Amino acid sequence: MKSLLKAIAFVLAAGVPSALFAQLGGADIPAPASVGYLFIGFVAALTLLTAVNDYAYRPRRVMLPQSAGPASAEIVALRAAPTEERRLAA
Repeated sequence: MKSLLKAIAFVLAAGVPSALFAQLGGADIPAPASVGYLFIGFVAALTLLTAVNDYAYRPRRVMLPQSAGPASAEIVALRAAPTEERRLAA
């Protein structure tokens, strides 16, 4: 889906200046191919591409080592500590 949205964004990115120069040159182009509609489509494609990219990212979970024997005081303290303290302890 990301590659399809990228392709749409690239086509619209090339279409906006083309339509602008055609309209400035006096060519009569259809209403759906006007600069305004192409620009709105380009912005919508980039917005969707950004949303898809943001929601596709999955943050990694921090896995603490499991002790084979009884839990040591350090591991118990690390599991109860906030993530900032875990990062500093490592």
